[in-house]
Amino acid sequence: MISESPFKVYNASAGSGKTFTLVKEYLKILLVAKNEFEFQKILAITFTNKAAAEMKQRVLKTLKDASQNVENNIVVDLLKETGLSSSIVQEKSQRILKNILYNYASFHINTIDSFTHKLIRTFSLDLGLPLDFEVEMDTDPLLEETIDLLISKIGEDKDLTEVLVKYTLDLVEDDKSWNITDSLVSVAKLLLNEENEVEVSKLINTNLSDFTALEKKLRTYLNDTEKAFKDIGEQALAVIDEQDIAYNSFTSSVVPNYFKKFVSGWNDKEEEIATKTVEKCFDTGSFYAKAKPKDPKKLEDRDKIDAIQNDLYPYYELSKQLIATQFGQYFLVKKILKSLVPLAVLSHINKEYTQLKEENNICVNAEFNRVISKQIKNEPVPFIYERLGEKFQYFFIDEMQDTSELQWENLIPLIANTLSQGNGQLMLVGDAKQSIYRWRGGKASQFVALSDEANHDLFHVDKKVVTLGTNYRSYSNVINFNNDFFAFLSSYIKEPAYQDIYAQEKHQQTNSKEGGYVRLEVFERDEEFVAHEVYPEKIHQMILEIKSKGFYYGDICVLTRKKNDGIAVADYLVSKGIEVISPDSLLLKNNKVVQVFVFLLRWIENPEDKEVLIQVLYYLYNHLNIDIPEHEFYENCLSKTNTKELFAYLELEFSLTNFFSLSLYDGLEYLIRVFHFQDISDVFVQAFLDVVLQYQLKESGSLQMFLSYWDKKKKNLKVEVAPSENAVQIMTIHKSKGLEFPVVIFPFDLNTEDINREKVWYQTHDTDLFNDFESFQIKASSKLSLYGSQGENHLNKISAEIQLDNFNLLYVALTRAEEQLYILSDTKKKKADTPKLFSDYFQEYMSQKNAEGVYEIGNSERLSTIKKSEEDYLLKSFYSVDKKDNQIFIVQKESNEDDARLYGNLIHNAFEKVISVKDVDLAITYIEQQGLPTEVFSSAKKLIKDVVNHPQLSEYYKEGLEVYTERSFLTHSGEINIMDRVVFYDNEVVIIDYKTGVFNKSHELQIENYTNVLVGLGYTVKEKLLVYCDDLVKVFNI
Repeated sequence: MISESPFKVYNASAGSGKTFTLVKEYLKILLVAKNEFEFQKILAITFTNKAAAEMKQRVLKTLKDASQNVENNIVVDLLKETGLSSSIVQEKSQRILKNILYNYASFHINTIDSFTHKLIRTFSLDLGLPLDFEVEMDTDPLLEETIDLLISKIGEDKDLTEVLVKYTLDLVEDDKSWNITDSLVSVAKLLLNEENEVEVSKLINTNLSDFTALEKKLRTYLNDTEKAFKDIGEQALAVIDEQDIAYNSFTSSVVPNYFKKFVSGWNDKEEEIATKTVEKCFDTGSFYAKAKPKDPKKLEDRDKIDAIQNDLYPYYELSKQLIATQFGQYFLVKKILKSLVPLAVLSHINKEYTQLKEENNICVNAEFNRVISKQIKNEPVPFIYERLGEKFQYFFIDEMQDTSELQWENLIPLIANTLSQGNGQLMLVGDAKQSIYRWRGGKASQFVALSDEANHDLFHVDKKVVTLGTNYRSYSNVINFNNDFFAFLSSYIKEPAYQDIYAQEKHQQTNSKEGGYVRLEVFERDEEFVAHEVYPEKIHQMILEIKSKGFYYGDICVLTRKKNDGIAVADYLVSKGIEVISPDSLLLKNNKVVQVFVFLLRWIENPEDKEVLIQVLYYLYNHLNIDIPEHEFYENCLSKTNTKELFAYLELEFSLTNFFSLSLYDGLEYLIRVFHFQDISDVFVQAFLDVVLQYQLKESGSLQMFLSYWDKKKKNLKVEVAPSENAVQIMTIHKSKGLEFPVVIFPFDLNTEDINREKVWYQTHDTDLFNDFESFQIKASSKLSLYGSQGENHLNKISAEIQLDNFNLLYVALTRAEEQLYILSDTKKKKADTPKLFSDYFQEYMSQKNAEGVYEIGNSERLSTIKKSEEDYLLKSFYSVDKKDNQIFIVQKESNEDDARLYGNLIHNAFEKVISVKDVDLAITYIEQQGLPTEVFSSAKKLIKDVVNHPQLSEYYKEGLEVYTERSFLTHSGEINIMDRVVFYDNEVVIIDYKTGVFNKSHELQIENYTNVLVGLGYTVKEKLLVYCDDLVKVFNI
């Protein structure tokens, strides 16, 4: 490959042509390589399915353009950088494109999740996983079901019952919801978070009784500590009260108020004790003001104060000592007790969770990285490649800043092995400023370290760091504003390393697109300010103004940090007659027609449910154009005694018997025909039918089970639609990553240092008070520093991380705009001393520009050419016909040849299940399930036993052998060979190939080909056996 270095890191700021560069470097490998199947040696990893699809599409399109000599900017660069002539590039592109399309499974541009899934599938036997496991991406329903199962155990397990009941009562006492499900689901998510693995592994191996004993000990500590505080306070106040001294006779009542706080305690409020003023009183001995008071009582109390002054000092010293030794720990214990019960039942949650997965044959995608790290990563790299059936020489990793530490660590052995051989390459692409998935394990610091050109510790090869310095996305005014604003913002970043990254942003170069418009507005709140009322109204006016400048609604995207902000904006715009495309509007469960389908299914499942029937009738009244008053229609329908009468009244030919005789999918099509939904060309209905079909293919449950499945999944089921020129797009910043829009509106304010949703693991292993517990997860707050130096370190770290997260989100939001950018925020009258909110930073920036309220750059008239929208090919109606009406019949022609082929496939499938002799019953059960004639079944059953017990074969079916059945092996030419059975003895192997019929020379050539593949992988072939599976088993040793 043409490259100055085997290890390249690309710093790719927003709009800098990242995908262009990835595709160019990818194709450069293919064009200069002698092997036209070089693409099979490249593993390109992206973060999302969309990004993977886009890169694949760009690679194929560029190859197509090059093969047809069509103008393409990537091809122009490739000609310059490879030195190849256009005719050679054209010819090679044709052949490479053909090879990719013919071997598409070896076109490895994948998401990181799909690659880890492939690894898990490959090693499923080694991991003890069922071969046909289902991958679960949506973990929330699984965890919710886990907690439901746990709660159902209340009354069965005495200890668990006592703990959960007490926890529920504690929540009620704290004026919180008695429903413990949410808090238990929250702690259950710890099982899936790879960053919590060390702490969680310790907790799930701890008995409930240990937690109970700890809770008792901690509550005793709290009582003792509170008593100690209270005793000191009461004794000090008693000294004052005995002399009948008024508390306000002391300077600002400081001294008595100090001791009063010890008596009253802190309840749940974490607050520091005001010690500076009282400390000054005791240090100077000045307990009252020097000026002579007018109040006779205060004057009289002066002598009394002087008399008791020395008596108060011992209590003050004791109080200081108690504060120094117990104050922080006291609050820490209270914090730990609040999270102790959920952590205590984590072991029980894990048990239910594991059992639920096993019973449903489920593997969770979120756990794959951990499994690979523990059980696959440390295998010899050649062995991993052998099992995968492919070996990679080039690695492309996109969005490196969002790749988790564990994902990266799992890839390092494969990459290191390749680079150490001197013929591979690694290319990382990322941008620390766009790291917005810390909660999912992505850390900007990882990419920052990798992009340090001086750091060669990892692979010990030359590394080159390249900065893609030009923004090709936006117009010049948008680019210059972002350069200037984020350079200004860099001085406020707490982490020095990231200060430099943002400071360098001012150097991003503009492109040929001159002009554009930026408007930054910070308005002042009034006394009755309600964000979800004020912002949507202002955004509506802004959109109307933008439209008047020549833009379509579809050119505009409103980006929000929080989902509920987007919902508020969408609701308002819809109320004003503006169409929107938002995550909420795309959910299947929010579509009226889908809702009717679900109501219909619920009613069919339970015809006695009148509430559901009302919902169906409400829709049918308009859909069927009923011409009687609505109330009368409902009354008539509800008066019918059975479904037959009801449908006769509605003049609909529906039969419950017919519905239940069909599959669920066919039943829904039956409903479409009966209720005349064919004319509704609704993408939501199509998507709902797809959901039903997918469920039917995976499950074989009843209608009731499907409705249960729907209830679990509906919150995430949505349609994927292309943008429309007539609809404003509304989405969260996270969803917008990687996208661009002609006009972006970014509204609402945000606290960049709000840490209240964060949690930390507080280490307690060096404190006897906590028995043998080493750490606890507690909620973060601004008072973490009260707990001591560890708490202060946690606070500083989290504050810096949250600030960077929010600055990165702001960067992603403001760099989505191509031509126009609108920023809208609010502020209170009182200016903050230290900037924390987005609006604070916006105001500071505007003050530097001598602007107040509004800051504008450029002209708001549209500059870009209006693109013609492509012709839409829409389904005008839904085509649904009863299968019986199609008059299509499949007639099977009898053929001995076909029967022999089917029988051969059956035998192969059965032998695939036989790892050892103990699996014979499993294979026979499989054959039995195929519904074969008794004679054929008996023959197949006898054959399986005869092969396994054959004198020449039996030793290869013993238990404890390492065996692969029906395993794919990749040849050097790119062909895939599937071997029936391979038995491994260290570096020696035995190949067994099952055949039906008579001996054929081609069978011998085939097994010799298998031999060459295994020899190429470093194995010695001990025996090559052709096994002919007929009435009499014949074995040929080749």
